[in-house]
Amino acid sequence: MEKLEKELGEWKQLLDTGEIDEETYNQETSKLIEKVKRKNA
Repeated sequence: MEKLEKELGEWKQLLDTGEIDEETYNQETSKLIEKVKRKNA
């Protein structure tokens, strides 16, 4: 879970600095969350 939070934080940082747009941020964070859900299922 800690790794997920770190990755989400990194994506948020990219969004905040303007390196990615909000759509990309939403897509990538959704992928991460789904991956963790499948792993925990």
